[in-house]
Amino acid sequence: MKKLLPILCAIGLVIALAACATHAQDFTFLDDIIITVHAPELFLDLNAQALRNGDFDVVERETISVNARGEQRHVHVRGVLLEDILQANGLTQHDFAAVTATGADGYFISIPADILRSRDILLAYQMNGEAIDPRVIIPDERLMFWVRYLRELELVPHGAAQEVTREYAFSELLAELDEYTELFGHEGDETQALPIANMLAHLGNPHSDFVIITADDGLVKTERFSTFSQQLIVFAGTDLAPLFIGPSLPVGMRVHNMSSVQIGEVLVVF
Repeated sequence: MKKLLPILCAIGLVIALAACATHAQDFTFLDDIIITVHAPELFLDLNAQALRNGDFDVVERETISVNARGEQRHVHVRGVLLEDILQANGLTQHDFAAVTATGADGYFISIPADILRSRDILLAYQMNGEAIDPRVIIPDERLMFWVRYLRELELVPHGAAQEVTREYAFSELLAELDEYTELFGHEGDETQALPIANMLAHLGNPHSDFVIITADDGLVKTERFSTFSQQLIVFAGTDLAPLFIGPSLPVGMRVHNMSSVQIGEVLVVF
């Protein structure tokens, strides 16, 4: 029996490796995944299987992913370029103000115009030889722009932002909304926050499909109004204030040290 153990272990290892190899090349799950790509001139339901069946040129990239803790990981990715998909439909990513990407897990990020003009945007279906749920990967950009479980891409045209006709200082709004502020626990600290829904009601409920958030570090983020309106603005108790945050808002969607927020024709300056 003792002599059989090494043999059985070896057989088990071979079976396990074979199963892993089969899984690594198993792309059948792509058959049921649809990625919606839409813009004023385009509405395209892209079957994710089309990312690897020869409809578009396959590209490969070596890059590094850096997470929020600064940990680095070298990755080899394979997929197709968003630009190739757009050009096949008479468009180019260079002509848009932003591309918003939404994952099946609810994660949402806006890719700004400077990245659209200078970077390749890869719709990847394989990473380090393993099949993956389709995701946005932008080599040499922050991991916040790498959207897993990709389900929707929306191209935002220039001029989508309305002209500002009303401007408010956030400090003045706080003085008028003091009764609506609340305590919010953030990374073990007790901070002070203002529910954005209350701020919007005080401003007369301005509305826009997208809200433009800018930060002191130069970040310009386009956020869906429906998402923005349900969050909080932390204004004290952390060095990251003013901080766009919410109890269930993914870390990658937060914006710290905000400098302004534009909701339709209304601009709030911090």
